[in-house]
Amino acid sequence: PPAWFPRPHGNAVRTRDPESPAPRAGSACLPENRLPASFRLRTRRDFASLRKGKRFSYRGLRFVYRPTGLGHARLGLAVSAKYGTAVQRNRLKRKIREAFRTSRLRAMGVDLLVIPLACASEMEDVSGIMHAAIEKIARTLEGQECVICLSD
Repeated sequence: PPAWFPRPHGNAVRTRDPESPAPRAGSACLPENRLPASFRLRTRRDFASLRKGKRFSYRGLRFVYRPTGLGHARLGLAVSAKYGTAVQRNRLKRKIREAFRTSRLRAMGVDLLVIPLACASEMEDVSGIMHAAIEKIARTLEGQECVICLSD
């Protein structure tokens, strides 16, 4: 096939309304929809501190959480290649982050680690599972909030 050269009047196949604004780079991830770095577990030390945390499993996901002195929650994800393809792993992580971002747990001082136990074909309603588990954690922590503040 011959080389493709742009025409001076633009590509007729990919026309765009001249009135519409130019598409932004990364417009799918607008800043208000992202989970800020301060709300993520990022270092080895952050993950190691969860070894002393409380654990429970719920419908294919394992949750490890530990109260902290911070004024907000932080989320960590540990999704191994056993879970599925890269596309499936990334989709799961996006759904988990979104459920965490919109939850009330985000305002509590807790670190949360989520580990999938089931493979991708067995996971159904990830958002519903996350919301139910987050509500359980929030109910557990509501009574402990004052104790956590005093221990720091």
